[in-house]
Amino acid sequence: MTKNTDIPKPLTVKQLKDYVKHGGSYCPVCRSDSLEGESYDYGVGVVYQPVLCLSCGARWTDGYTLTSVWLDK
Repeated sequence: MTKNTDIPKPLTVKQLKDYVKHGGSYCPVCRSDSLEGESYDYGVGVVYQPVLCLSCGARWTDGYTLTSVWLDK
């Protein structure tokens, strides 16, 4: 039986916490800042955006939740 290297590995708790702490500014796998965000999708109070690392090819989806509102006037 051959090993399938295409199966994504889950992030460790440390990788996830560091990625979120730094605002998603680098790849959580290789730490490169060469990222490409694809078009986003949204739902009630949440936005999802697929992201690709141009350095290592890792793919993941960022999730953003509504945390506050500012009125313009």
